[in-house]
Order: sequence, then C-alpha cells, then structure tokens
Amino acid sequence: MYYRKLGNTGHLAGEIGFDARCLATVSSDDEAVALVRHAIGQGAGFIDTAGRDTAGRDTAGEDQASNARGDEVVARALDGRREEALIAARSRMVVRNGVELPDFSPEQVTRSARESLERLRCGYLDLFQLDRPAIEVLRDENLWQALGELKSEGVVRHIGVIAPDLEVALAALEDNRVETLQIVFNALDPSLMPVLARARAAGVGVIVRDPLAPDPADGAPALSGDSRQSEHAGPVEALRQRIARLLQESGDTAAPTSLGWVLAHEAVSVAIIGAASVAQFEQILTVSGRRLPSTRQMLAIRHAQLTTAVP
Repeated sequence: MYYRKLGNTGHLAGEIGFDARCLATVSSDDEAVALVRHAIGQGAGFIDTAGRDTAGRDTAGEDQASNARGDEVVARALDGRREEALIAARSRMVVRNGVELPDFSPEQVTRSARESLERLRCGYLDLFQLDRPAIEVLRDENLWQALGELKSEGVVRHIGVIAPDLEVALAALEDNRVETLQIVFNALDPSLMPVLARARAAGVGVIVRDPLAPDPADGAPALSGDSRQSEHAGPVEALRQRIARLLQESGDTAAPTSLGWVLAHEAVSVAIIGAASVAQFEQILTVSGRRLPSTRQMLAIRHAQLTTAVP
C-alpha cells in the first residue's frame, strides 16, 4: 500500500481507503468484521463510516434511530487495531414524520459526533465531516464553536466537509478550519477537478468517493470493466462507452485504470472503495503501487471528458 499525506493533518493514509457503506451488502456480521479487519491489515486503514444512520425526534416526540450495524461492525473490527486506523464519521440526518432532513444545528451536530463515538467505541474520531452542507451552514460561527469544543474535548481531532457540488467545495476551501474535503471524482464525473489544485495549495486533504462511478440506474460501478450496458442513456453512457474503449485498448482492465486515473492526481489523499468480500477488496488493492496510467491514457481520457457533453 502506498501512503499519502492527509493534507496538513499530520496523518499518512493508505491511498485506498474503505467505504463502510458497502457493509450493508455483506450477509453476516462476522463476514463484515473480517472484511474490515482485512482492509486494515492491508493498509487500507482510512475507514469512512456509513453515515446513513438517522437520529432525532419526530413531531410526536418518539425517538427515531436506524440500524447502526455498520458502526457496530467497525467497532468490533477495531478491537486491538485502533492505532492502525483513521476513523472518519459524519453529521447525520434527522427523521421527522418519516422524512430524512439535514440538521446542522450545533446541538444536532454535537449529538451526531458523540453518538458516533459511542457506537464506534474507538476513543476519539480522527475526522468528523459535515455531510453535504449548504454554503450558509459553513458560515455559521455557532456551529464552528461547537465543532471547536468537540476538538477541545478530544471527541474529534480534525474537521472536514463532504461537498455536494463545486460551489460548496470552493466555499469550504476558503475556511482554514476545514482540514479535509470529500468529493465525488472519477473519470465519468471530473466536474470537481478545479478544486484539486486549490485544496493542495491550502493543505486540505482530498478524499474521493465513488472513484469507479456508480451507475445512475443501479448504483453498481460503471467503470468496473464488465460489458453490461447501462440503463442510463445519454451523454453519461456515451462517455462511459468511450472511456471503456480507451481502457480496453490500453491492454489493462477497466477498474485498475479508472482508479489509477483518480490516484494519478497528486492532490488526492485517499480514494475510498467499497467491497462486498475479501476477494473483491483484494482485487482493488492491487492498484496501490502499480504503474499509474500513462500520460497518453490520461490525455485520452481527459479529451473524452471534454468532448462529451455530460450534464
């Protein structure tokens, strides 16, 4: 595993991290624990916890809490291996009248961090991320005061932002309290490429999710290399087909080259990947330390991106 600086946090992270959202697809808790422990043992110790758990109170005042299985699995996997991992949690949605809603109030964000720490049983959260906030949320000084108190208490060590779009990503980079930035970035969706150089200049670690581009139809990796046709017609599918042909011509398989395309951008600190089994994760891990795509491949993919009108 190759390691990269996680911005100016002082941490080194394996360039391939583990996306705990995938744990929902693993059939048993024991298999899921083994998968996470295997990832940590192979150097993929940056673990982005699932973050889909919801908590809050509905209008009737009844407590709402979803299954926190992912965090429980990670907690078991960390037993005896805490120092090998970097644990990233995130602010959570609240449920009111059965609907998930964002809540970035200082009280809710503080509750999210403390409850994540309680479930994960890991002593502290290496990274706590604001999950897809609006720009005005980033300007809320009361929220930043609450986050500062969490750091002072040792609940969290670093603060990051999960950006839903380019505007929020750029706004986050204007605040020197933001230490990491998580974005969607892959060969099918390079729209946030402009933030890479700015993040590197600011010393902000860039975490990439969905580096193999989830298919809009079913969520499966669109750049995994299989030959199926996407149900999503239009420019995105046209670009996928063009890139698939380029990768086939390169003599390498699609997934390693696609992930290599992401990792070839030096501003990227870690790309988080989900896997449903140890064997599947082993295939992904072969990318770390491999020869990255050639300059010719990089330019060809970039030309395909620029000449295909993707919304």
